[in-house]
Amino acid sequence: MKNWSIIINKKPHQIIEHLKEEMAQGSGFVLNVEELDIEHFSFSLRKRIFFGEQILHRNLIHVVGEIKESENEDSSNVEILFKQNPLVVLTKTILFGAGLILLIIGISNSPSFIVPGIILLPIAIILWLLMAKKFNVNSEQYKRLLAELFEIT
Repeated sequence: MKNWSIIINKKPHQIIEHLKEEMAQGSGFVLNVEELDIEHFSFSLRKRIFFGEQILHRNLIHVVGEIKESENEDSSNVEILFKQNPLVVLTKTILFGAGLILLIIGISNSPSFIVPGIILLPIAIILWLLMAKKFNVNSEQYKRLLAELFEIT
């Protein structure tokens, strides 16, 4: 997870309205907004999925944000959290766990389980590293997109 905190010189409802307008123009993203209190909003942003098999390679990141009025009357505090899709985390964990279990079973009971464990474990580690790199790249892309939407230079 990565956090990003910024201050924007607009009221929270102005920021939310601007986000809604930009996302309504067929941007390929889904924006969910929830009003928590007066001048306090929560939002989530993710890529739109058209087919089920796209979940793991298009929706690697969920952006969750909170916009609230700051002490300065004409500005807002925006806190954004970039989170990995729980299905991606679950997939990596299952692959790594299965490889480790096969390796342990192979060492303790049956040597025939060692080969699948030896194959599955590096695949899980490589997948883990690739997804971490992809997460960092996607986080930066979302930061650029949000900076553009919030009109931050």
